[in-house]
Amino acid sequence: MYKNEYYFMLGVIWKELLNSLFLVLFYCGVAAMVKSSQKWYL
Repeated sequence: MYKNEYYFMLGVIWKELLNSLFLVLFYCGVAAMVKSSQKWYL
């Protein structure tokens, strides 16, 4: 029982880490696109 709870917590934490990592990559990509598009305008 304790082992299952431990793995469940690990899964939840792993999911949260993956979600935040995806968000960071997404925002970095958007920022890079905005910067490159600004270069084209300037």
